[in-house]
Amino acid sequence: MNWNGGEPKKIDAGHSPKISANGIVAYERDGQLWLAPLDESAKPLQIVVRGRNGEQEWSLDGKLLAFTSARGDHSFIGVYDVERKTVKFIAPTVDSDSIPQWPLDGKRIAFVRRPARPRDTPEGYFIEPDRPHPWAIWIGDVASGAAKEVWRSGNKPDDSFPYMADDTGGGVINWAANDTIVMASEADGWQHLYALSANGGAPRLLTPGNCEVEQWSFTPDKKNNSLQFELQRHRPPPSLERRN
Repeated sequence: MNWNGGEPKKIDAGHSPKISANGIVAYERDGQLWLAPLDESAKPLQIVVRGRNGEQEWSLDGKLLAFTSARGDHSFIGVYDVERKTVKFIAPTVDSDSIPQWPLDGKRIAFVRRPARPRDTPEGYFIEPDRPHPWAIWIGDVASGAAKEVWRSGNKPDDSFPYMADDTGGGVINWAANDTIVMASEADGWQHLYALSANGGAPRLLTPGNCEVEQWSFTPDKKNNSLQFELQRHRPPPSLERRN
């Protein structure tokens, strides 16, 4: 629908739309990614890639689309070039890569890598044995397809992948300004946000205290590293919980 009003127009069946700076919407349909111009100047186009594809993210200039391509027990980070209609995978392995995030320059890409597990490993809340779920943050170069690890989680259960941030928070990782990656972690027993340099090093705690950070978002340009977040503080009786 146009901001100035008028009747809504159906583009296609699908979900999880992301609109580029050039007016192209990328969306999921039946485990595949499709592109369609908002002005209806062309028919929807499928990005033909094996696996189930999603988690699409546009580069700031709208020329490249990053996505996750799931292949069962592993997954890749793909980058689709809109003009050339080509796909490049970033440092593919047998591990599970996901959650691609662009910096402002669009030349690199951050993503999460979780190590491969032996086949037939029990999975599920009721049958999987208690164990840490390790994860790492990698930075890939779009031009070469190479990538390097800039941070790795510890070996304690609290160091595990922050599933709540992935499901209901503001994202496990976000690439903000000044080459800063804002990451979620439960390393101290609470879900908090940390600032990590894209060059690596120790993350810096941004939201200290006995509280859970539940929702967060950034300014659209991310230039000032400004973010908003909601806290759930745990206090002694009679007020056990409070949201701020």
